[in-house]
Amino acid sequence: MSKKDSDTLATIIKLCSEGDEDAWHELIDIIGPLIFSICRKSRLTHDESFDIYGQVCFDLVGNIGTIKSPARILSFVATITRRKIFNFYEKMRLADYFKLEVVPMLSESQEEPPDLTYENMQRRELLMKAMTKLPTRQYRLLKALFFDPGNPSYKEIARKLQVPASSIGPTRARALEKLGRILKRELYKF
Repeated sequence: MSKKDSDTLATIIKLCSEGDEDAWHELIDIIGPLIFSICRKSRLTHDESFDIYGQVCFDLVGNIGTIKSPARILSFVATITRRKIFNFYEKMRLADYFKLEVVPMLSESQEEPPDLTYENMQRRELLMKAMTKLPTRQYRLLKALFFDPGNPSYKEIARKLQVPASSIGPTRARALEKLGRILKRELYKF
């Protein structure tokens, strides 16, 4: 930057800090292309670039009186722009994380009312007691099918229980039928 340009910029910044509207327009005309150039290099969309532009201009308005070296205004604006872009990408990354990770966890972990929790615990207890009355083979199969983490496939269950995979479906049907009868008997005891 030449001495003349530096002096002109210093004058513009001094006038801006005094509230001169025309000086602000002139300063914006000078820094605007720099801001948009950095935004383009950072692969921001048109709308995202205008958001960054607005944020940088807003920060500049708030800090114009603190600028000690008016000749360095362009590097100051470039630094602010890069920081705003970095913050923008951090927020996008954080938003993606929340959208993909946290929101599903929150929706899964919504607490149910205490009475419903108690009722569900009673049902689970009744189910587990009824399952213990099944023959060992049927108990182990239902436990593997419905309570093992990771939803194992029939092939994995067959290997674990050392039974043919083709026998799992019929055994499951018989076990569920028997479990239903046991549960009906248990419910009448209440």
